[in-house]
This record gives sequence, structure tokens and C-alpha cells, in this order.
Amino acid sequence: MTFRLPGLEVRAVSADPLLRAAVHDLLESHNRAPGAPLAVTDRLDCVLEVVDALPPVIPSSATFFYHDGRLRVSAAGSILVVEVDGLCVSVADLDRWRMQVYALRDWARETWTLQHFGILPLVLEFLRLRGLYPIHAAALERDGQALLLPALPGGGKTTLAISLVRAGLRLLSDDSPLLCYREGKSAVLGFPEDINVCRDGIGFFNELSCLADRASDERGKVAFSIEQVFPGSLTASASPCLLVFPRVAHQPTSLLQPIGSTDAFHALLEHSLPPLNRRLATAHFATVLDAVASCSCYRLDTGQDPNEAAQLLVALLAERGSSVHNATLATVPAPRIGAQLVRPVGQDEPIS
Repeated sequence: MTFRLPGLEVRAVSADPLLRAAVHDLLESHNRAPGAPLAVTDRLDCVLEVVDALPPVIPSSATFFYHDGRLRVSAAGSILVVEVDGLCVSVADLDRWRMQVYALRDWARETWTLQHFGILPLVLEFLRLRGLYPIHAAALERDGQALLLPALPGGGKTTLAISLVRAGLRLLSDDSPLLCYREGKSAVLGFPEDINVCRDGIGFFNELSCLADRASDERGKVAFSIEQVFPGSLTASASPCLLVFPRVAHQPTSLLQPIGSTDAFHALLEHSLPPLNRRLATAHFATVLDAVASCSCYRLDTGQDPNEAAQLLVALLAERGSSVHNATLATVPAPRIGAQLVRPVGQDEPIS
């Protein structure tokens, strides 16, 4: 199976039908994504295997740098290892552009966990080598301008994103948009995946009534393709314009409050994981900084109706887009600190 991601081709091999289905469902949407694909200069070989016992693959010299519940991440040189207790262990060789996923036979049916902890984190690490930096956010577009909605799980970003699509915006990503530079400017690239909506969220939208009888994943969420419900709702790229941090406030109506760019920058860093490579980490830092400098920044306390919150954001995006369009030539653009550290997508050599 071969999948074309932004600037990267992933060739996945597995003898197990469950693992083949997991990686297919995770990455196949990229083959159908709108817009011209970015030039592919690197190929990632991904081998997935079902095992009866997880192999001891962590190098003795490895340093643990992240541990959260069942998830542990360690590294030794160019080797990156992601472990999920009782489920899988994944190994990436960043120099050889190769990754190996081992999944325990008894738990290979935990599809979402395997996809988003065993496969996706390592794929994203290889995208970072291409100068593409993921953030945990929803991202939507209108008239070439991007609205970014970073939020922790339970923050309501998926429900809000669906409301915004209903209001006429197009979706870049529900979970992992990519920050980068294109033609010397800060940009947001789409990273299409199926939408995972909770049962409560389905009730807000008549269009999702078809999901009522669909099976939930291990988190109690239901996956669906946004294009199947709202045809033509995906897009490929946009310029960052609005940065809004939503949170569920359990109040009657929604409230938007502006925040400073410094607070927004620190908050956005919390929604992205810098790469291991020191130079890439510097470039990642600069890319996030420049994206924030391009945006007006807000916090959003969402009320009881996500469609009402969406209308607030639609109006704000229209106002922001109009002000950008009418800016005079004398306006001094925000500095793009550190842009020279990132190789433009399409060149031949990865950063090492």
C-alpha cells in the first residue's frame, strides 16, 4: 500500500489484515486530498507486524523523554521508540527513513489507539524532517485564510469544526494541521483524517443522524468522512489568520475574548511536540512563532449551541479577512523569525 502525504510517500507492508486496514483507514484520505500534491522527495518504508510478545527493541543507550500513562517515548541517536503498554511498540530510524510497528495479537483490534499512538506519531516525526510541523488543533479555511482551533481532548474543537463546515468553511484538518513555509510565507497545510465525534456531538447535527447506529471505537467515538456528509468541504492549504483557543464553558452563550500574542504563543506550543533533532526543534519554534505573528488571537468560551459559537467565528474571520485585504502597502509585515532554518518543501535533501 502506498500513500502520498504532503511531500512524503509512505509505503506500508503488513501480512495482517487488521493492521493493513488500520494503516489504510488512517492514511488513505491523503491519496484523495484536494489540491496538487507537494513534490515527493522522500519515501518512508513502514512495516507492521502482529506478534505474541512485544520485542525488546529499546536501545540500551536510549533516553526517555516523555511518559504519560500507558505511553512512553525514548530516543537514541536517530532511533525513536514509542511504546503503548499492553498494545504495541513502534521504532523509527530517522536516518534510514524506515519504521517498524509491532502490535500484540490480542489487542490488534484497538484500531484508533494503534493508529494514533503506534503509527501516526512516527509518521509525523518524518514530516518534521520535511519542514512540516503538526499541531493538535482543528483548522478551517475561507477565502484563503485559516482559522486554527487548538484544544485539549474534550475542548469541543471537533463539534465546533463540524459547525463551521456547516456554516460554509472548508476543513484543513480536524486534528493535525501542518505549519510550514510556502513561497517564503507562513502557511497551514491540510492533514485529512476521518472525523471522530462523540455521541453527544452527533445530536447537534441533523446531517449526522446516519451515524446513530454506527459502532463506536474504544473511546466511545464514531468516525466518519467529512466529504461523505458535506461534499466539497476539504481544502489543501491556507494562510494563518485567526488563532482561537476554545474551551467548554457550560454557559448559555459563547464569549470571545482577545488574548496577547505572547500568551497565544505559549499556549500553542503546548499543542505541539517539538522534534528531537536540535536544529529541527529551533525551526519548529520559529515556525510556530511566525504563525502566531500572522494571527489575531482569542479565547472562546463555548455556550450550549456550537452553531452559535461558529457564527461568532465566521463573523470574526470575515472581519479579519477584510482588514487584511484592505491593508495599505505601508503596513509593515510581522517579522518571520528563523524562517531561513526551514528547508522549503520540494527541495531534495532532508534536514539532518
